[in-house]
Amino acid sequence: MILALCGFMACGKTTLGRAVAERLGIPFVDLDEEITRRTGLAVSEILDKQGEASFRMSERDALCAVLYRERDAILALGGGTLLSPENRLLVHAKCRVIWLQTPEAQLLQWLEEEPRPLSRGRSAEEILAMLAAREPHYRETAHRTYVPWQNDFERDIHHLEEIYRAERAAFRPAISVYLGSHPGADVSFCENAFALGARLARAGYRLVYGGSNVGTMKALADGCLSEKGIAYGVFPRGFNGYPEDTWHRKGNLLREDLTEVFYVVDLPERKRLMETLSDACIALPGSWGTLDELFCYAANSKLRFNGGKPLFVFNLNGYYDPLFGQIARMQEGGFIDRNLITFCSTLEELFAALAAV
Repeated sequence: MILALCGFMACGKTTLGRAVAERLGIPFVDLDEEITRRTGLAVSEILDKQGEASFRMSERDALCAVLYRERDAILALGGGTLLSPENRLLVHAKCRVIWLQTPEAQLLQWLEEEPRPLSRGRSAEEILAMLAAREPHYRETAHRTYVPWQNDFERDIHHLEEIYRAERAAFRPAISVYLGSHPGADVSFCENAFALGARLARAGYRLVYGGSNVGTMKALADGCLSEKGIAYGVFPRGFNGYPEDTWHRKGNLLREDLTEVFYVVDLPERKRLMETLSDACIALPGSWGTLDELFCYAANSKLRFNGGKPLFVFNLNGYYDPLFGQIARMQEGGFIDRNLITFCSTLEELFAALAAV
């Protein structure tokens, strides 16, 4: 679980976040420091030389990179990170978000003592106007609000540690499910997709899938939403441009009653975002896209680009027996040292394995 701290500049995100992460023994990431690491430029240099629009693009890239690779961390967001609707949606879905609502007088004092690039040359009235414009975004994105105690650093650390532990105990992973846009030749494919979606919702898992309203993908979402579960769709905009006479794509491909829909440009961006949003993946019977997604996930997990997230295959009626054999052949041939994928023949086996995620 990533605990993200949001709030206005100088509210204490970095100072408190670093201290809490150290106490908990987990990584700490400051988004501004990540931007500097990736660009080789300080935030002030980017703003001075390239302007705020360029800085916000670098900030978005850094945010996506952090959320993709980190699995358990404290993240200090920039004061303006949540100005972007896309960032708000992504951070709220991926992280547990705490708004540090530091009192105005304390903020002004700290900004006077240590000005930030965007506060330099601004009057107190201008700074407070900026704060007022940003506060609705903090409020919209945060799952909790915490008001830091003035000059009681240890108390703040203790309270934030307690908040982290409470959120961690209640946390349920998000699961990416890869499956088909066709219903398949056997009714059991849709029946089991529906059952998986319903059971994920009942168990408190959040579903991440391709966002379509056709095939076994539709059955999966039907199952999840029938149990009032959380379902995120990741949908390439161009998909609705398919010809109307394509038999399984007539009408609108997009499922419109999902918890949230994340729009992407193409399939590579879809795969990347689904990996970012999820903590593990499950592959059900499918075709080219399912295998592509599964093996990309496996390669990134092996190299720990995505933090080493676990993978599962629901081997319904032996559908993936040949794939299991091929992976064993790769291992025998010396190309892989172990099978990263857990194969499960029943939903009971699958959920027993998921319990360790």
